[in-house]
Amino acid sequence: MLVVVLGLSAGCTGRDYVPNRDIVVLKLTPDCSLEWTRVIDDGFDDAALDLIEISGGGYAIAAQNSSSRFGPSRPVLIRLSQDGAIDGGRFVTDGLDVARAVIATGDGGTAVLTGNGTVVRFDPEGRMLWERATGIPEAYMLLSTSDGGCLVGGRIMYQVPVNDTAGVGTVLPAPVRTTETGLSSGGPILAEAADPSIHPTLLEVPRRFTMVRMAMVMKLAPDGAIDWERQYDDHGLTSVESLTEGPEDAGFLLAGEGTLPNDSFSTPLLVLRLDPEGTPGQVIQFGEATSFPWSVRMKSDPRGYRILYQPIRISQENYYRSVVDVVLDRDGRELEHRTIDASIAVTWTENGGYFSVGIPPGEDRTGYDVSCGLNGRCSFHARVFDSQGMLVLDRVLPTTTFSEVTKVVQTVDGGYAILALRQNE
Repeated sequence: MLVVVLGLSAGCTGRDYVPNRDIVVLKLTPDCSLEWTRVIDDGFDDAALDLIEISGGGYAIAAQNSSSRFGPSRPVLIRLSQDGAIDGGRFVTDGLDVARAVIATGDGGTAVLTGNGTVVRFDPEGRMLWERATGIPEAYMLLSTSDGGCLVGGRIMYQVPVNDTAGVGTVLPAPVRTTETGLSSGGPILAEAADPSIHPTLLEVPRRFTMVRMAMVMKLAPDGAIDWERQYDDHGLTSVESLTEGPEDAGFLLAGEGTLPNDSFSTPLLVLRLDPEGTPGQVIQFGEATSFPWSVRMKSDPRGYRILYQPIRISQENYYRSVVDVVLDRDGRELEHRTIDASIAVTWTENGGYFSVGIPPGEDRTGYDVSCGLNGRCSFHARVFDSQGMLVLDRVLPTTTFSEVTKVVQTVDGGYAILALRQNE
């Protein structure tokens, strides 16, 4: 087994930030045997959130890295060949940011989304074709569309006053001092007037604010021009966590968090149908999760849409993890609901089943997890399920290779690729 180390420079921030990680990519055969491993390390902190297979069998990684121990991050696009050799790495933008997502384009190129909502399009040789700032301050999702363009999703936040009080407020009267006088002569206790030089004070009464969160989506044409932009502030959605294009030009489906009820510790998970121009339909709740991190994956289906998500449930002592596959019709109504004994690092397979990588349940785990923690070493398992969610293969992966899984994909040869992180001591 060959290990290749890539040296790059500049920053990293990601989930559970620690200042010395490496990116690890593992390629598995269809029976989950290890084919090769690649480590991407600049000597400080490297991380990655997304990996895709591109034409020709290579891979593109949306990454970020840092040139110093707690240094700021810069977004990086890394390309691997089919056998895992380093095929290039370049900064996505000149600024400090993170690379959130990467998609393949029809000409063999790629497009990368940064956390501040910038989309950068590259040709197959890695040369930049165009850059578009979408104005989405917290961008999470990038979807390749059938017309050669892309859809960007995230959320926008701002403060609004909760009342009409503004400007100059109350006028305070001059204070009154109450001092005891004449005690030595046995006289009465009197109130002494305030010093006339003390003038009334005008106080500025601050406004009270509340935070407003809205889902935001932008459709870009193949050349980066803006086709349309929408904010969905009256539909209950507070963010866009996943996007997919519907079957037969049916528009799009977006999924995200809803407004948290005051009497609940669970966040409603919502889907919203959009027509091809972004006009919204009805919001439908498909599940709920706690306020802890959760993840959603979606794809179109002949019957409508499929959604994979992890509804973490909390009891007094434990976190209960499972993965749920929901099938919705084209109007968003639930047709099927299946629970899978897998981690959220999961994907569908070409034969209708599932592939997942995770840490088995143990003393402190009630379901498959994706992270060992900051300094732990865990036993990760690659697991294959049939279309009914029944386990057909379970293989232990090398225990010292990585400590967290961020994404898994099935490759065109029937095998699998794993994007992971390794925490250095």
